[in-house]
Amino acid sequence: MIQFDKRIYESGVFEKPIYESWLKNVNEREILEEALTDRFSEWFDQEWNVKRIKIIDIGCGSGSASKRLFRILDNKNIKYSYLGIDPYKEQLERFEKEITIDKNKKLLCSTLDEFKTEEKFDLAFVIHSLYYVEDIEKALNKIMIFADKAIVVHHGENGINKVQKKFKKYVKKGPNIIGTYKDILVSLEKLGIKYDYDIYEATVNVSHCKNPKDKEGINMIKFFLERSKLSKDIIIEVSKWFKEEMDDTMKHDFALIITK
Repeated sequence: MIQFDKRIYESGVFEKPIYESWLKNVNEREILEEALTDRFSEWFDQEWNVKRIKIIDIGCGSGSASKRLFRILDNKNIKYSYLGIDPYKEQLERFEKEITIDKNKKLLCSTLDEFKTEEKFDLAFVIHSLYYVEDIEKALNKIMIFADKAIVVHHGENGINKVQKKFKKYVKKGPNIIGTYKDILVSLEKLGIKYDYDIYEATVNVSHCKNPKDKEGINMIKFFLERSKLSKDIIIEVSKWFKEEMDDTMKHDFALIITK
């Protein structure tokens, strides 16, 4: 994986992670939970009713999406074991405080590149983590070696992608930082992996981004550009664009991709 900017996802002294400002101002996780619930029958294997399914979560973070998956499975009375991997130790520590770690729920500090296993999993949960790999096709191939099925979420043309394309010169460098779900579909097709997908639209409160002195807005701009340190001039430039070009609410689309 590419070199991370840890301060996007981990906090400094007396500060919350920059990423929290994004989560606070977008309703994507709620929409994702509804989508997974609605489409449950499409990715649910009937044999999971009679066994404990094995799930691996690639880039689980602090569990903002994982906990919603747990709720869906619990509501369906499906037994499961879960392994969440993420390169950010602090994120995992925060996740661990909110769940019971036992033989059926484990967390591991690792990147996908570093992760090695001979285990087979029924389901890989891959939520917004493929922006940070060097090669999407290679990453998907590795995932599908140890997982029978994958659920991949990746953003679309609007929202984050729109901001990143507008301010491309300021975005953290990386082969897949700026990209959309179409990159995932191309890689799946090259690998000969069948899939289905739908596009969903979330909304983001970007009113804070219009004030270059608003801490919440500054954090969101840093998150959009994947940089924890930005000059005052860049913050002012991006904030001015939000104020002049954007409504207080920004549309943010994402794809839910299910391999077959």
